[in-house]
Amino acid sequence: MTLKFEGYVKSPDGFGTGTYEVLHPKGASIEITRSLFEGDVLQLTSVRNTPDPALEKARGIRLYEENKKLFDGYLRAPDYRRGSNKYRTLTTGVYDWRKELEAIYITESAGGTESYVDRSIDFILPDLCRIANSAGVVKKQTYKYDPARLPYHPSLFETELISPTFTNTVWDAFTELTKQMDILEISRTGQWVFKVDSLQDDNYIYIIPQMISIDAVIFGDFEVGAGFTDHFTHPYGLMLWAKTLEDITSSDLTLTITYIDQGGANPNTATVMIPRDTPKGSYFSVPLEPGDKLVKDVTNITGSGGGTGNTIRLEGKGTRTIPDWKLQPPKSIGKDYRKLLNHVVIKGKGNLKNQTLGDIPLLDSTSITSNDFYVNPDTQPTMRNYLKVTISNPTAGDKTGSVKLRGFSAPPEGPDELLEERFYLRVPAGQAINHATDNRYYSLSMNVSPNTGLNITGFWGCTVKMEEFMYGVAGRSINMFGLRADTILKVDFDTQLKCDSYAHELVESYHAPTVYISASLKPGYIDTSDLVGKTVRLEDELTGTQEDFLCTKQVLRFSGTQRYEQIEAMRFNYDWEYTE
Repeated sequence: MTLKFEGYVKSPDGFGTGTYEVLHPKGASIEITRSLFEGDVLQLTSVRNTPDPALEKARGIRLYEENKKLFDGYLRAPDYRRGSNKYRTLTTGVYDWRKELEAIYITESAGGTESYVDRSIDFILPDLCRIANSAGVVKKQTYKYDPARLPYHPSLFETELISPTFTNTVWDAFTELTKQMDILEISRTGQWVFKVDSLQDDNYIYIIPQMISIDAVIFGDFEVGAGFTDHFTHPYGLMLWAKTLEDITSSDLTLTITYIDQGGANPNTATVMIPRDTPKGSYFSVPLEPGDKLVKDVTNITGSGGGTGNTIRLEGKGTRTIPDWKLQPPKSIGKDYRKLLNHVVIKGKGNLKNQTLGDIPLLDSTSITSNDFYVNPDTQPTMRNYLKVTISNPTAGDKTGSVKLRGFSAPPEGPDELLEERFYLRVPAGQAINHATDNRYYSLSMNVSPNTGLNITGFWGCTVKMEEFMYGVAGRSINMFGLRADTILKVDFDTQLKCDSYAHELVESYHAPTVYISASLKPGYIDTSDLVGKTVRLEDELTGTQEDFLCTKQVLRFSGTQRYEQIEAMRFNYDWEYTE
């Protein structure tokens, strides 16, 4: 391992973009912290008996391992501390280019605004880069937005027109844009963030919007008898997997795959065999050529064996797989309950807010005429939703009892699952108590007693009403963790769909605890490649299997010949049926 430390030098005659000179910080230890949410920082610490003029001034700094760039940023505040023995401790903080974007105002002075009318995200982002390039420090690189560099570039970035007004800094504008992206993106679950990526190229600092979600791409499909169908590419590459879309019949199916590797080399060839009788939905890791770790694109697939119509999908999933035996104990894993959210109200423009309940009750207020009461709903749910059951007690005494529901998870044409639950309630005299269901129902059973939709015991003389929760409510989570509610005000949403979509997305992401892992790598398995914002497969003791996590922080340390790598990763529990 050879590290190369460089500092930016302006062009003396004003021609060209300047160059980088090699620096030699003596006896220095280096720590790089890469963070998805806070940006990147390089900390350099050295003990010297003389000053180091090269690190006493603000300038661009780069760090390489061989030809791989590990860091690119701007030295802002060198700090010398003199000791009693005349040695100085130099602590130098170098920040990535996000810090500059946090300081560049949209207009020439604070308080100005920049407005766009009916413009696409693909138009606005290059224009914000133009503003940043007009006001940033003199450096070799320029800010650039390139859709081809995005892990996921939805068509809405090009087709949807928005009219935002930005104030304050360029970074504030990026942050504001993520709210629009969150609303417009309805095909995938996850919130948008921006990553400032200066490691891909020496001439550009790429502005990368990406989702806080697992990175995956479909490269292509192969069908026996029909051949190869090409789909998508990936900018930096993912591990290659073969997934069966049908049961493999007749005989073993062998695929020969031509691909482009992580360095852009093409063609490369890989082979994978899918055994006969492999069921639909099975995954197989595809071994690559020696030295290859990731795949940017699959360009062709041929096959032999299998049965006509047998179809295999080639997917990219994950950047690294790190089993526990590669980790330095202890490894930390836990759940974060602090951000739980199971009921949210999004208030947009005027009187707009997300629709919490359906327009029509599934069962309007109905008298309970016995202590073993059966009733069918008047209306079925509009889609698979949690339900709200309200028992009102107009009598002079407290009432206790239970409510049993039976229904289905999908339309009658299926596939569906028969769902059943019962919950106990105590309703004080003169009051009403409501309860959210644990299950989401697509339809309630309309059969005759005792298989009816509702069976209520113990509430003779009371009334029952049933409604469906529409957007922004997670019933099972409320019952498990208690009500965790929030109201988000002054959101610049001008349609009902935007309010509903954002409420649904927030609750889907945060109705269950987020899982976090923190671990250090053993020396033999350290990889200095940028992992932040990418997917890593880790062993999850909470589920007993390997799971896909999103890397949110990566720390690298270099001191002499010693290296150190620590990662922090997170995983959302999107499953509505999550339980503990």
